[in-house]
Amino acid sequence: MEKLLPSQIKLNTKSNQLEIHFNNKQTFKYPLQTLRINPEEIIFNGFSEQLEQHQNVNLKLIEPQGDVGLSFIFDDGFQQGVFTWEILYQLGQKLEDVHT
Repeated sequence: MEKLLPSQIKLNTKSNQLEIHFNNKQTFKYPLQTLRINPEEIIFNGFSEQLEQHQNVNLKLIEPQGDVGLSFIFDDGFQQGVFTWEILYQLGQKLEDVHT
């Protein structure tokens, strides 16, 4: 299986979403508040009550981590750590399942 890598990354400040296009032609949109909490909590347990606490969060910086993934620094100074491409892909699938 081909390693999951992004082909395009876009930050939409109007909709407060990060959009990632993967090399397998899948595209996912991530509301920024879902990136502010632990992604495994959403992937494995469904949506977290923490989402409501972070509805107005904005990204200050997106930092590429080589071919591993991304890290995010939020406007409140919080840094979650590295989100691997695999975790971002799984999170995107979970978010898509909830909205379909």
